[in-house]
Amino acid sequence: MPSLPAPFTPADWYWIVNGSTTQVYSSKAGGYVPITDPTYLAWVTSTRLPSKIASELDLGGVLADYLLRPTPAGVLGGYLDALTAYFDRLDDVARAAALAIMDEENRMKADVAAMAAAVAAATSLADLKTRFATIAFTPQRTASQIKAAIRARLGT
Repeated sequence: MPSLPAPFTPADWYWIVNGSTTQVYSSKAGGYVPITDPTYLAWVTSTRLPSKIASELDLGGVLADYLLRPTPAGVLGGYLDALTAYFDRLDDVARAAALAIMDEENRMKADVAAMAAAVAAATSLADLKTRFATIAFTPQRTASQIKAAIRARLGT
């Protein structure tokens, strides 16, 4: 029975970059190693195959997903580009979340102001109950609704 391939382990993986036949990129080493490297040869014989990737820039993007900082300049460029895009997106998400939370706060403030006005104008407990019954309170929004509001702000 043939052996199953070993699972992908980002921190200990090899990539063939741009079809190279002389070296592979090692995430464990953080750089290139020759295909004759003993550690690489042992890794390959343990039912693993290196991944093929088109460019150093693409490899940098993959490594950024796992926060595995490379040392070769070409790979590092892709890594930094991917992280910058990630943090830019994170900034957008934080801003959209803050705006959605402020919307919720404004809804609650409007409800509190309506209640305060009803209390100030009421002449008796019965009058207060009547006034409260006429206030169109904003329904409480669920977490899913708030997430949807954030997504709408992000355009996703």
